[in-house]
Amino acid sequence: MKKLQLFTIVALVCILVPTQSIFAQAEIEFNNTITFLDGKGGKFKSISSKTTTTPSGNIVKTATFQLPEGHHLIPEKGKEYIPVGITITDGYGVKYLLINRNIKVGKSGEFKVVLHLNGAGSEFPNGW
Repeated sequence: MKKLQLFTIVALVCILVPTQSIFAQAEIEFNNTITFLDGKGGKFKSISSKTTTTPSGNIVKTATFQLPEGHHLIPEKGKEYIPVGITITDGYGVKYLLINRNIKVGKSGEFKVVLHLNGAGSEFPNGW
């Protein structure tokens, strides 16, 4: 009988005592310099970039670029959509071409490239 009472007390204490919650957080690495090649010999370094790795292992690379005034990719009116491909080499020396076909370039010449390295495949439209 005493064992049953002890077991009941321990069970009640376990239920009433708040448990600690453990939350996993994404790792964000800033200042990865990424170079944009415009197809006509122009090279532009990213003005900001980051790599986000989620606890589930998904990796997202984001880079923002600024084109100089008068560049041929800057539209006169509205926005221009351009495809961008980035080649990434993994730790084993295997190269992968990642493509985003929906990069919006506005009149200011600033644009952002977002690439999902896994989980979504190599082609993933920005904004999905």
